[in-house]
Amino acid sequence: MSEKNILKLKVRELKKLTVIQQTINKHITQKMAASILRISVRQIRRLVGKVITSGDKGIIHQSRGQESLTLMGTVLFSFPNSFGACSCSLFI
Repeated sequence: MSEKNILKLKVRELKKLTVIQQTINKHITQKMAASILRISVRQIRRLVGKVITSGDKGIIHQSRGQESLTLMGTVLFSFPNSFGACSCSLFI
């Protein structure tokens, strides 16, 4: 059985991807794409380059699915039944 790479896109990202693909295929101009998506022409150029180099996954934010940096360095305190002693552990 062959594995398929399935992208989970939000509605906004799907719209952005279709407009960027139309721009790459020269169906619409970069200026028209910028007005449709309500972003600058510079951002359209950046997204076009990202989709050309990375494929459809280039439209998705790179940090999606990763744990937050604020949660990575969390200090956990565990208090035993008697509050006289405290153990502290740092997870990085």
